[in-house]
Amino acid sequence: MAIRQVMLMGCFALILAFTGCGSEPDGNHNPPGSEASAKTDSPKTRVDFQVEPVDQLPEDVRKHFDRLTASPQGGHAAIPHGSRIFLIISAGQRPTGGYQVKITEILKKGETVHIYAEETAPAKDSMVTQAITHPAAVVSIPQKDEANYEFHLKKATPPSKDP
Repeated sequence: MAIRQVMLMGCFALILAFTGCGSEPDGNHNPPGSEASAKTDSPKTRVDFQVEPVDQLPEDVRKHFDRLTASPQGGHAAIPHGSRIFLIISAGQRPTGGYQVKITEILKKGETVHIYAEETAPAKDSMVTQAITHPAAVVSIPQKDEANYEFHLKKATPPSKDP
């Protein structure tokens, strides 16, 4: 019995030695998204943006905004206008008022501009408009080079109706 245990331990040690204990061949032991692994990724640069009042949008941008906010599914768009790109993100149809969409950060990584937005839901016991709403946000950034736009919306969890 003891010889069998020694042989099993030896086999286990050999397996660990040959697999390298799960390490990557390049010696990178950092999980994706960690600070150290981010150093090896292409650099991300923060893009300054300006929140745009909906009632002051240029006509062609306003048409895109109206189309997106009329859609039950919501959506997003990047519309060039003059020296700026207008970025619109809509969460879609919501059952009451109190929902909001806020663009929190815009980062450029390589040729792609990442737009990060977050939806917030009304508090559980808050007084809200009892009407269907379509929360959305519009910002603009300087139009510099051609880029791809990738939108990331973190949707809110609706408030529970349980006491």
